[in-house]
Amino acid sequence: MDTNQNNNNIDFSVRPINNNEDLLTLNSINDLPPDHYPQYSTNHNNNYMIDYLKIGTLNIQRGFSTKLNSISEFFITHNFSILGITETGITQPHIFLSKQIIHTYNPAINSDVSTPSGYLTLIKDTNGDPYNDPSSGIGIILTEQLTKHLGKI
Repeated sequence: MDTNQNNNNIDFSVRPINNNEDLLTLNSINDLPPDHYPQYSTNHNNNYMIDYLKIGTLNIQRGFSTKLNSISEFFITHNFSILGITETGITQPHIFLSKQIIHTYNPAINSDVSTPSGYLTLIKDTNGDPYNDPSSGIGIILTEQLTKHLGKI
């Protein structure tokens, strides 16, 4: 039985581990051997003491609309918390909203494929010049948990 009162276990039903890279990162943070892959359950806390944020950036070189599904799949598969996107090619604010919700589907949480199990938030800057720099535009994708901490500027 764990007697540590300062325990901050990770609830894997909220933050699933998707690959061995995520386990390796948690093992490093928790001072476990690199080859130690403990059994974990998506329904129970697993006695990891510290969680982490995984932050990345991706240059998509335009074609944002056709690449959005692949980008969100990449985000989820690699367990990102924050992903910056560059060269989106989105430069017309009247066509593209600056904040967009991307619904996610996880069969481990919800077996009904018609009902989203969660969401990601995409925030876009569309202030680029469509004539002189058509590949300009940036965005950032956040997890549902981090979206709750956004403020208005």
